[in-house]
Amino acid sequence: MSGQNWFVYPVENGVELVIDSTDGDVHDAALEAFVAEYADFNIAAEYSINGGEVIHFVPAPADADAEAPQPRSAAETNGSTWA
Repeated sequence: MSGQNWFVYPVENGVELVIDSTDGDVHDAALEAFVAEYADFNIAAEYSINGGEVIHFVPAPADADAEAPQPRSAAETNGSTWA
């Protein structure tokens, strides 16, 4: 069998990558191609089907690359240890 063994289709809250193979090399190639096309998506679910796999992706949060907030000093929290 020649050609591509995967496809992507839109669903209500994201996209799904359907891989029509159990070969690890095909799986890796499909994920590599997906990430190149859809860089701002996160895996939400993954499940096996007969002879393949479906991976459900959702859009990454807009602030996913934002830095974590820095801890506040005691003066900023009025001496409380609860932030």
